[in-house]
Amino acid sequence: MRPVRTAAAPGIEAAQGEGVRGEVKRLLAARLCVSAAALDEQATLESLGLDSLLLTETVVALQDRYDVHPDLALLGDRLTPTLPLAVLVDELTRSVRTP
Repeated sequence: MRPVRTAAAPGIEAAQGEGVRGEVKRLLAARLCVSAAALDEQATLESLGLDSLLLTETVVALQDRYDVHPDLALLGDRLTPTLPLAVLVDELTRSVRTP
C-alpha cells in the first residue's frame, strides 16, 4: 500500500524553517564545487560557470526534494549569462514556495 501524500512535499516545512533560499544556494554551490558561503550573489551566471547542464541538475534536485516542477521554459526565457546569481536563486526559491 502506498502512503498518502499530504499537500506539502516531505521536508518542505523544515526547509522553510532553515530557509528554502539557503537550500537552493547549497544545491547550486554543490554543483559548482564551492561552499554556499563562497557564492557571490552579484556574480554573473557566466562568471560562475553555471551552464545549462548544471542548472538542469539543480532543477532536477529541487524537483526530487520538494516535488515541485518549475516552468523550465519560463525560467530559460529569463536567464542570460550576465544575470546575477541572486536573480536565479530568487526564481528557483519562488518555484519551491509556489508549486
